[in-house]
Amino acid sequence: MIRYGLLAWLGITYGRHIVRLWQRDLDGWSSKILWVYAGLVVVGIAYGVWKFRRGRRTQQSVPTPAQDLA
Repeated sequence: MIRYGLLAWLGITYGRHIVRLWQRDLDGWSSKILWVYAGLVVVGIAYGVWKFRRGRRTQQSVPTPAQDLA
């Protein structure tokens, strides 16, 4: 309750100021920021897929001890 109350207070207190600041100063940068964010998401997904596939490959190549087979 405290967390969301604090977020609501911040939104009410500074929300309009931040929106005006964004529209005035950062309007030309919004598309660039969006593309950088999208690129970071793609890189993150690719890294996650690579780690997942690498982990599966190492699990398959590790020999199973004889006592676990019994």
